[in-house]
Amino acid sequence: MGFDMSPVGLKKLCREKRLFASLPELNEVLHLHHRGIVEIKGLEEYTGLKTLHLESNAILKIKGLDCLMNLRCLYLNQIKCLKGLSCCQCLRQLNLSGNMLCLEEDVAHLTKCKSLQSLDISRNKLDNEESLQIIQSLRLTLLKMSGNPIVSTIPYYRKLCLVQMPTLTYLDESPVSENERRLARAWTEGGNEEETSMRETIRKEEAHQREIHRQAFEAMIEEATAELAENERKQREAAERTQEERAEAAAREEQFRAEIAAREEAKRGQEIQEQRRAELAAMEEKRAAELVAMEEELAAELAAREKNLSEEWILERLECADKERKFKEELQERVLERMAQDKNVARPMLWGTKAYKSLWEIATNIEQS
Repeated sequence: MGFDMSPVGLKKLCREKRLFASLPELNEVLHLHHRGIVEIKGLEEYTGLKTLHLESNAILKIKGLDCLMNLRCLYLNQIKCLKGLSCCQCLRQLNLSGNMLCLEEDVAHLTKCKSLQSLDISRNKLDNEESLQIIQSLRLTLLKMSGNPIVSTIPYYRKLCLVQMPTLTYLDESPVSENERRLARAWTEGGNEEETSMRETIRKEEAHQREIHRQAFEAMIEEATAELAENERKQREAAERTQEERAEAAAREEQFRAEIAAREEAKRGQEIQEQRRAELAAMEEKRAAELVAMEEELAAELAAREKNLSEEWILERLECADKERKFKEELQERVLERMAQDKNVARPMLWGTKAYKSLWEIATNIEQS
């Protein structure tokens, strides 16, 4: 059973191929080859389609492409007539290889495809000059007709195509060069002699062109040699300048190192002087401390001696005072005894009386003396 080319079937295929099933107009490429399709239909919603593959199916007539206004590439086979392609005004590439086209009526509709640039009509049944003339009237850049009887039956088929199709850049299995086109044009104008003459002209032009290229290459080599010599000279000058700059930098560095060494030497001398000053200050401080210690020791010794002397002196004074007190007491006792023995005194002398005061003054005078 063939593929159901209906909107439902196409949407199902889009889902299987991970295409835009819900928005068919967004699909640009659709592969429907090898599906047993017998009729083209159901493409009304695929307005944005640009490439359509329908080869290896059972399609006999081209129809149902009216809605594909943006179609660029179309692949078909197993058909006998190209009627129905006139609606594809944007068609650029058409692959009709392996079909059953044989008459000029079968290919006449190709002239209505004004944008067609690439046509693969190989392995068909074309065998008359009229069908070839229709194809030669197209402004193609690529044409493949190998496998058709006309290719082998018409003499000088390739030369005729090159002359009649000036825009062609690729014919069958080989590209088209400008020299090949010139040779074909000369052959049509004057036969083999004109072609031979044109071939000699092309050979001379190529030789001249090679000579120009050789001279240009030699000039380029000379220019490159001169440029290389100039670059080497500049490199030598740059190397000399670099060497001079390095020498100057080395001299500056040496001078800088000498200055640093002198500064370090001066700094070391200053440090030595400061160290000596510090040592002298420490020695002086030590001596001062020793002198202070000695003074303190002497002062302590003197204080001890003075203390001892003062204690001895105090003891001596105390002894003298004690002796003096005892002497005064004895003297007072004597005076009192004398006064007591005085017969002129009627009663003993009382404390605080005038007589006692006079006696006390006598005793005090004795103590002071």
